[in-house]
Amino acid sequence: MANAQEEFENSISIASLTKHFVDDIKDSRSTGVDMLTAEHVETNLSQNLHIINKKALSGDYKFTRYKLKLISKGPKQYPREISIPTVRDKIALKALNAFLQLRLKKHVNQKLPQLVVKEFIKKLQSSDFDTVIRLDVKSYYPSIRHDELLSRLRRFIKYPEAIAMVESALATPTTTVSQKKISKNLCGVPQGLSISNVLANLYLRNIDNWGGKLSNACYFRYVDDILMLCDKSDASDIKGSIIHKLNRAGLSAHKFEPGSKSTIENSTASFDYLGYSFNARKLPGVVSVRDSSIEKLKNSIIGLFTAYSKAPNSNDGLLKWRMDLRITGCINEKKTKGWLFYFSELNDKQLLFELDHFIEQMKARFKFTKDFRSFVKAWHEIKAKKWESHYFPNFDNFTDAKKLEVIMMIRPETKRKEFSTPEKLDRLFRRLISREVRELEIDILDFS
Repeated sequence: MANAQEEFENSISIASLTKHFVDDIKDSRSTGVDMLTAEHVETNLSQNLHIINKKALSGDYKFTRYKLKLISKGPKQYPREISIPTVRDKIALKALNAFLQLRLKKHVNQKLPQLVVKEFIKKLQSSDFDTVIRLDVKSYYPSIRHDELLSRLRRFIKYPEAIAMVESALATPTTTVSQKKISKNLCGVPQGLSISNVLANLYLRNIDNWGGKLSNACYFRYVDDILMLCDKSDASDIKGSIIHKLNRAGLSAHKFEPGSKSTIENSTASFDYLGYSFNARKLPGVVSVRDSSIEKLKNSIIGLFTAYSKAPNSNDGLLKWRMDLRITGCINEKKTKGWLFYFSELNDKQLLFELDHFIEQMKARFKFTKDFRSFVKAWHEIKAKKWESHYFPNFDNFTDAKKLEVIMMIRPETKRKEFSTPEKLDRLFRRLISREVRELEIDILDFS
């Protein structure tokens, strides 16, 4: 196995940096505090990549302050603060993340939420445990101590230049574009960076190891949401142990009380986890979706119909395409995207029938005559075929003709010069699809 220095040098090589730009950043329209787009950076790409490579290898890479973006979490809740790097820093962070993923893949739990839910359902239905402990870490990302995180990182990465680059990324402040007074970030992992999730997962590694070795409980975690199955007689001691371990790491859990994100309940009671709703009273147990997640999806569907009705030139084909996409989800960049893919572990078919009926009501209300795809059929396709199904689009496999068809439907005003070569066509297609996929992800932003 290559040592940390070799892996870091490979990850930060000009070839690797170029690939990250082409694959992940080239089509992005977002900008950092310098307001430079990917197109601007591309005009001088070679110089930018050599700067990243040279400074990273010398341990001197410094990140430009991140641009602050606020995302609403709903009424009576503080918005989530997202950090947006400059384009050049995005390239550097992508490369750094690739290195961290490679170096830490055997040591850090990074399971997808659907897999965590699937494993939990299996245990819930097969074990004799009668109690569920739900624990949510309060302000997790902002509470992570830099010294503790870097200490844990050094156990697996014996290469100072790589550690220096991570340290620089953590210390970089997040500000508005016009903010004048700027100080270093002394605590917390900025959310929204390529490296944020792997570092956040590393920070809870000790607790994951402890939970995984318990003989009197089953432990599950996704980011800051922890769930445990145990016997009622052990629940108090287990709760005390995990709170103690969190406190030692500078973290705290929401108070254990009715209506809180942290609770102790009977395993046959109804409870929520990662947006799913569980009711074990009816064997083998109803796995559904929590009410707020259903309402969020319905509101996004209403938004599509409303936008269609108010458009100067209503486009029936575009509404059908966007609605079908909202119903089935898609495959893009070798990843499944969308509400139903996220909630594919549900077994509440009645909910799917109700969603299909809701759409029929919307069609009648807006006098729309075209037929849409079905939540029920899409769920069956996901469970039975997934990657092989043709019921939902796989944008990675689209031909140039299909790409052009989608472009002209989304943006009929597009000029021929914008897709005069296959490269321009693909770039425009990826840019438009990226925007559509982001709209899909909004429906599950709190969980995925």
